Amino acid sequence: MKYKIAVWGLGGAYARLLPSLLRQVERGEIEVVGVIDKAFQGITSLDGYRLCDAHELPDLDFDYLLISSHRFFDEIAAEAMGEYGVQREKIVPGRVFFIPGFEFGLYARVKESRISIVSNNCWGGVVSNALGLQGLSPFKNAYMRRPDYLRLLADIRRYCETCELEYVRDDVDARGVQHPVMRLGDVEIHFNHDTDHDKIRSDWARRLARMNWNNMLASFYTNNPDFEQRFNAIEGLATKVCFVPYASEYLHSVSLPMKPGHIDQFETVLESAQLNCGFYGINLLQLLLGESGASRLTLSGGLAS
Repeated sequence: MKYKIAVWGLGGAYARLLPSLLRQVERGEIEVVGVIDKAFQGITSLDGYRLCDAHELPDLDFDYLLISSHRFFDEIAAEAMGEYGVQREKIVPGRVFFIPGFEFGLYARVKESRISIVSNNCWGGVVSNALGLQGLSPFKNAYMRRPDYLRLLADIRRYCETCELEYVRDDVDARGVQHPVMRLGDVEIHFNHDTDHDKIRSDWARRLARMNWNNMLASFYTNNPDFEQRFNAIEGLATKVCFVPYASEYLHSVSLPMKPGHIDQFETVLESAQLNCGFYGINLLQLLLGESGASRLTLSGGLAS
């Protein structure tokens, strides 16, 4: 399928994006149906593409609106949705075109799948932000100790639908940040990005209502082979991934060796979801789609699984 794309923003960000954009056009992944920028007057086309006014958006036939600017992404997205009725699901950040091995067709499949990501750290939230995906998981901005997380995953839907969040105590994370610890049944969740208990509960309820149980990815990281085995053995999870710093033969494990200078495996795992770190070590879109070949690394002992 060839996707029809409208591009908003023709400044420096567009110039940097253009080679990647043209590559997707040449591959037959997309067709650019118009480009938009309020600063251009008296010009009918740019790079062979029709130059449109933002007011033409409601009448423009496009599948996705690509916002080239990272700096002004939020403002442009808000205007597109508020002033011109563009659906949030149709908005794409230009930064995704810089994903190694990027194919717009794969990206569109991820976006249209409405994936919910559950993770034992911030990885799911970082992925959603990097790809411009709506957060469809209540586990955003939180982390869990590994034993609690594995217990939760074994019966996650029951925990989420029948248990209420209850404040337990305050704790301090590895950065020295004090934060609330909430209990969900018999598992503890650390909310290290907020201190307001009422806001934590309301955000949890709002995000839980959006949870897509039909397409949930569970991610996990550990350097302990026992925890890795226990995670891989959990049944009922259609899509899951365990990041480990060593070579592994488990079907759902991906090897991510610690990067030089990193003190904790957490740092390396997060970089696999960050554009400015090149999405270290993985083919992120393939991983989110549950496809094979998610690793981009070859270890001294063989191909990373």
